[in-house]
Amino acid sequence: MGAQVTFQAQANGQTYDIGADLGILQGELELVATVYNSPAPGRAQIVENGQVRVEVAVEDGQATLGYMTQADSTASVVS
Repeated sequence: MGAQVTFQAQANGQTYDIGADLGILQGELELVATVYNSPAPGRAQIVENGQVRVEVAVEDGQATLGYMTQADSTASVVS
């Protein structure tokens, strides 16, 4: 089995897992990704709108990344 990844968003004292609807959130949003059980060294990234926002080495099979951004429910509206 390859590397495992968890990804969560944290806002207003709440934690949201992958698949949660964050469409109504406004304000500060912390994104946290964890890589574990990686059989080989590598790099892990958090990418926002095509831009690498944070990148860390995966060492000893694991890495943790954190990134602060602003949640803006108006930015995800499609017309």
